[in-house]
Amino acid sequence: MNQFTHHLQHAVIGDPVASGNLVMFPLYRDGDNATQMDHLCFDEALEKQQVSVTEVDEDGSVPTLLLDNRAGQPVFLLDGEQLIGAKQNRTVNLSLLIAAGTRTEIPVSCVEAGRWSRSHARRNFRNSRFMHFARGRRDKMAQVNSSLRLRQSRRVNQGQVWDSIAEKRYAFAAEAPTGAMDDIYTHAAPRLDDYERDLKPSPQQVGAVFAIDGRVSGFDLFADAERCTKYFPKLVGSYALDALETTGNGREKKLGREQARDFLARFDTAAEEVHDAIGLGQDLRVETAEVVGAGLVWEDEYVHLAGFAKDAQ
Repeated sequence: MNQFTHHLQHAVIGDPVASGNLVMFPLYRDGDNATQMDHLCFDEALEKQQVSVTEVDEDGSVPTLLLDNRAGQPVFLLDGEQLIGAKQNRTVNLSLLIAAGTRTEIPVSCVEAGRWSRSHARRNFRNSRFMHFARGRRDKMAQVNSSLRLRQSRRVNQGQVWDSIAEKRYAFAAEAPTGAMDDIYTHAAPRLDDYERDLKPSPQQVGAVFAIDGRVSGFDLFADAERCTKYFPKLVGSYALDALETTGNGREKKLGREQARDFLARFDTAAEEVHDAIGLGQDLRVETAEVVGAGLVWEDEYVHLAGFAKDAQ
């Protein structure tokens, strides 16, 4: 059993909750495995002005940003978290836990193809209500897995990221003058609100498995309910943006917990690669012909696990 599966096996699947063609299976930690992580989420640290993210220098670098953690505790960034501003909008390539009192270069992808100028008044990046949509997160995860294996880097195929955002923009007929993913979300926001209203985490929930049109797409699992609650609206929005593309195709079907259980079991046979994480902890990477997954572990506890079906909608 690999580390990824070892941590995942403590997840208990709850009864599904549906909003249209998007289904959420709550995940809980079993028995005595509850934990409480001593770190700040990125948006919390931003609100307290204890962290900032900037271009690495005046010239900037598309795949890299500089995070300055001035807090007295580690700061967590979620895979796919979107950063708005500076020379162009970016998303974080993988989940990171950045040590207190450090300045760290973090790997990112551009999600605004048509801008490379500091047109925003602020030099620092701000957080966004929206994160990278689920299919984009899946593709980036697979690309980071390959990049680590071949080059010991965490870069992605930037052209493919731009192409997937352009396809999404076309599907929604969204106005996005600079090709910004955030503009697509703004266009779709009124419809996304329905999903976020219907799919809310329960007090003890630490994650969820999501399915679109009767097919399981992916899961996210956090160390504790507090972190799950903070990130849940973004996660729902990321899957909902994909779900909206297929609404009304007539393929919705009733799902039971066994479908979610079968999906998580696919990770049991995955070969695992373990790398030193950027910042704190270990970076776990798993992949088979059917699924791709990644996890961040610190001091023998998982901070975040996520995985996707490669054939997801």
